[in-house]
Amino acid sequence: MLDHHYEELRKEGSKQLHEDLSGTGRPTPLTLIADKYTPNRRTLDIVGANVYLNGSLETLYLDGQVVQDHTGRGIAKGIFAAAQKMYGDDTWKQR
Repeated sequence: MLDHHYEELRKEGSKQLHEDLSGTGRPTPLTLIADKYTPNRRTLDIVGANVYLNGSLETLYLDGQVVQDHTGRGIAKGIFAAAQKMYGDDTWKQR
């Protein structure tokens, strides 16, 4: 049941992020953020995004996953995969 709620929140967040802001006529700018969390010797990457929604700056949780590749390229790939999963297309890369 929790997966269903998460999926609905993800859809609504993605929809809002693709709508143009009234002040600029462009979609909201976004900044990807990530941090690591290491419980019991397993490193997880927690990925979020700072976006302008509902008249204020909001931080959205995008994904949390176990890090498989600890290189810079592997970490970046995981962060971009989380953004791709949330936004579903490549338009977020131009913001």
